[in-house]
Amino acid sequence: MIAFSSNINGNWDVFVTTSLDGVNWSEPIAVATDASNETDPSLIKTANGYMIAYSASNLIWVISSTTGEDWGEPLQVTSIGDWGHSYVEPSLVEVNGSYILAYSRYVGGWIGRWYEIALITSDNGVNWTQPLVVNETENFASRL
Repeated sequence: MIAFSSNINGNWDVFVTTSLDGVNWSEPIAVATDASNETDPSLIKTANGYMIAYSASNLIWVISSTTGEDWGEPLQVTSIGDWGHSYVEPSLVEVNGSYILAYSRYVGGWIGRWYEIALITSDNGVNWTQPLVVNETENFASRL
């Protein structure tokens, strides 16, 4: 299974598709399709199915499925209150039954802009910690 973003329906949405041989792929299944642009999906296989982290509306969201065909409701895991800027490029992993989600945060305007990288963690995929900033270097283009 892979996850990808496409604007085939008029705005950017997240889809998944599967293949048994890497050549022939299933018809894509829409996972996240609200009115905003959903991009940067990061898919993992979990003990209970699948989880995808993605960017939408300058925030990071996660969505889960037990089968890979039917997906639950998206869960917002960052908030504007965290930093007040946009969040992009989530990277999701599962380690010993816990989830670690790293993402980039866009800081600054057109001049002097940069990215910071933060981590949040969860033991259940529902409740997430407050962000831990991994780098705080100004004028450094850190992106995942």
